[in-house]
Amino acid sequence: SCLDCKFVFSQVRFNDEEMASIYKDYRGEDYTALREVYEPGYRRLNDNLGKHPQEVQSRADALQKFIESKVDASQIESVLDYGGDQGQHIPAYFSNAKKYVYEVSGVEPIEGVTKITNVSNGIVDFIICSNVLEHVPYPAKVLDDIVNCMHADTWLFIDVPDEIAAAGEHP
Repeated sequence: SCLDCKFVFSQVRFNDEEMASIYKDYRGEDYTALREVYEPGYRRLNDNLGKHPQEVQSRADALQKFIESKVDASQIESVLDYGGDQGQHIPAYFSNAKKYVYEVSGVEPIEGVTKITNVSNGIVDFIICSNVLEHVPYPAKVLDDIVNCMHADTWLFIDVPDEIAAAGEHP
């Protein structure tokens, strides 16, 4: 438990097999139905999350606005979206870069993005890890995997949600 932000992390953690089972059809019908039982309102949220064109564009635009002020896109030859669904959130700012996605749910990437199944296969110039760490039982292991994809000048963008809603409420 973090005394600063009040985040509580469970001592009971899923193993790799359990995680694969949970995320096999991430946001599919069975997954969504189970989440709806424990988080009423999740289905409504899920219907747009990562799917609705305006939501996808809004996320990409926000990320791009942040990145543009810090990174010269002409220096970025490769981008990895770690846990990035279909790679749809990789900003257009990286239009000339090779785009990769590492995703455990089994979904196929969008056109122009290459799915990788092993993050130790290569080194990339920019890594996005957006809304992933809060889903995994061992975030430090994920960060170790990510570090293995980095060189001295790799940029790393990590974000996690900072919202604590009342039970049953979703933004």
